[in-house]
Amino acid sequence: MDFPVPCKNDSALEWLVSRVPAFRTELRSTVGTGQDCACERMRDELLAKQQPDGVIACMKQVMREEWWGYNQVISEAEDMKWARFLLRAEVDPRQSGVKTLLALATVREEISRPRKCRRLSSSKSHSSGEVDLDGPADPEIPADARSPHPAHDFKGDAVSLQVLPSDRADLHGLAESEIHAGIHNAHPVHDFEGDAAFRDAIRNRLATQLKVQPNPPQTWGQQITQGMCLLLEHATRPAIEGRDVDIEAYVLPGKAARAMIDAGTPLRGPIITKDEQTFKWESDRGPMEQFFDRLVNLDRSVSVQDPSRQYPSDSSYRDMKLREVKTDFLEGARGDNPLNILDMENPIPLTLPRFLAGNDCNLLASVKSHFLDDGSGERRNATIAKWKMWKDVENWALLAQGGAQTFLHQDSLGQATWLTVQQGQVGFGWISCATPEELREWRETGEFPTDKVRFVVLGKGQTVYFEAGTIHFVFRLNGDPTFMLGGHIMRWSRVDEFLEVTLNQLQYEHITNEEVEKKAPVIVELVHQLVQDKVRENRAGEIGEDRIARFYGLKKEFDTKMKEIKGSVQSARSKKSAKSKKGKSVT
Repeated sequence: MDFPVPCKNDSALEWLVSRVPAFRTELRSTVGTGQDCACERMRDELLAKQQPDGVIACMKQVMREEWWGYNQVISEAEDMKWARFLLRAEVDPRQSGVKTLLALATVREEISRPRKCRRLSSSKSHSSGEVDLDGPADPEIPADARSPHPAHDFKGDAVSLQVLPSDRADLHGLAESEIHAGIHNAHPVHDFEGDAAFRDAIRNRLATQLKVQPNPPQTWGQQITQGMCLLLEHATRPAIEGRDVDIEAYVLPGKAARAMIDAGTPLRGPIITKDEQTFKWESDRGPMEQFFDRLVNLDRSVSVQDPSRQYPSDSSYRDMKLREVKTDFLEGARGDNPLNILDMENPIPLTLPRFLAGNDCNLLASVKSHFLDDGSGERRNATIAKWKMWKDVENWALLAQGGAQTFLHQDSLGQATWLTVQQGQVGFGWISCATPEELREWRETGEFPTDKVRFVVLGKGQTVYFEAGTIHFVFRLNGDPTFMLGGHIMRWSRVDEFLEVTLNQLQYEHITNEEVEKKAPVIVELVHQLVQDKVRENRAGEIGEDRIARFYGLKKEFDTKMKEIKGSVQSARSKKSAKSKKGKSVT
């Protein structure tokens, strides 16, 4: 396809518009009878709105109507999405459209190697129903605009072999479902209509319960039912396409997610991916059963959220033996009081989603290493006392019986979170793009902006990642239990946000799911030392000078707050001691 590089004096938009006829001609010569409407829409949008991002949507539409074949449509859509997010960080946004088209030209070169493909519809096929995709080679594409596919030296092959990229298997003859299942890293398609039915089923059940339960609530389950009814009444699907400022969630293939994370792109909502877990379960039994088989010493105890406990006199949780938990989850049914385990060890290896394996995401691992450091660069030999002080938050398991709900909260200590569904379906909701004023209102009163409640439903193999400070909730259907593996990360490029969230949680401990006051000083000081190390090693650019300066400012605020807390505690202890002595003297 003819994609010459534009001159310096050319407007990127004008160049793109000028390429429409050549693009259409190429499509029509390859496919046969094409449709002009898509190309016209592309031209109109470019000229009327002056938005290069419109190129993406229009090019997608062109491919839906006129492209070479079904498997090529899938592949192209994947690479366009990858290019779109990879290139979004460019200084000049006009160049995104140009480089995206150049990336598409690279894809055209790769898929034009001799092979056959099926048609989208019989009306566009030749008499044989197949088309030879061999064609002339495209001009040299700049290295920074190429799609990330492995190169192969065909001239050096002793035997002519067809070597395709790892995510481009030959899909000839496969059914549609097999095509989707067989493409590694294919762009996920989310079923928002199914999500709405899932939400409505839970909302209706909770509304029925709310009508018959006492007011005020007498159990923790009844208390959560009140709040969840309000959340699900207002929960709507997030915007996943459009302008950057409008997007509320990112439904992406792994490559695009990794590109966004590694580039430090600001996120306006959670990232949702699929099949990013390296570990694979055996197919002969369910994941939950295999999980319990890997646990040892089932006589240990674990904290379990039990909605039947009295509110507010009792705590919301009680201890259970792992043996009891296994029996209840694999054999029992809880009905109106489903158990919810939020903090359980994870014996499963290789569960960190691949898109979170970059250097920016290893701050928490560095904090752990620094904390357990024994002064040696050899394999760690930390004392038992130190190991006992460190809580393993990098990976854990969450098990819940059908119908278990988790109300609005933030995860503690300014840590980002990932969750991967292993079994069942899980509703995940959050408050989208809350303003500082709305966040302050929620911390102080518990009130939240009802027009910003968003949700998705996650199925097996799907991962959700959300940044530190995200206000979120979880909901489930009655019936079968659910099983997720999750963990926390901390990002170097978010050190200031980590400390800002931690500082707020220190002041309002009720907004998070764990105690902050005892752990925060240790974590904050470790991060402070690691940031100083980066500065001394002339690696401040990996974090950003502005973020480091903001981190140092927040660190002063944090230290002042900790002094206030210590002073209050000492004052309370002194008063208690004086009162005790006075009581003894009277006696």
